[in-house]
Amino acid sequence: MPAPVVIRPALSSDANFILDSMRRTLLRQSAYAAGLEPDVINQLVWPVIATYDTLVATPPDDDDEILGYIIHDGPGAVGFIYVKEAVRGRGLANALLDAAQIAQGEIICPLLVTKLSGVGNFAKFCETKGYTVRFRPWLPLSINAQLMNPKPVKSVGASNGSTDTTSKGASGVGAQDTSRPDLDETLYKYRN
Repeated sequence: MPAPVVIRPALSSDANFILDSMRRTLLRQSAYAAGLEPDVINQLVWPVIATYDTLVATPPDDDDEILGYIIHDGPGAVGFIYVKEAVRGRGLANALLDAAQIAQGEIICPLLVTKLSGVGNFAKFCETKGYTVRFRPWLPLSINAQLMNPKPVKSVGASNGSTDTTSKGASGVGAQDTSRPDLDETLYKYRN
């Protein structure tokens, strides 16, 4: 039976723990991250953190202590799942998957741990739990490209009916696409 936990949306105050634990876990337990510098790991991790939803598990009596978290993008994509080693094997990962509404079956993962302490091959372990992991390492780069280079917005000119395909607002990194407020918030979160 899982220990009682509270699962809540991540707060900005959780960001350092999430980034540090992701970076450490990937460096230690992923063949894909072996030898990468921390800044390179950050470049892969931040687009996922900035655009996916994150749920955090805490003890009922301490909202600041993070026991684990899941970064997900709907029911078919898990950016990362983490449970502190001291509380593994108590159903916390299952509780996070349930809270994120991740059903058994195929899941897409942009970041992947290849080995897990006490378990061995992580993908094979997931299969024993009913999940088929599909590693998609290009997703963080694709997300980054979308965030930094939003597609031009087409608009029809009022006076002559011509089509304008220029981007709204300033151009380059740091530009705000005023025609897409949802992107403005994501860009702010990603850059800060």
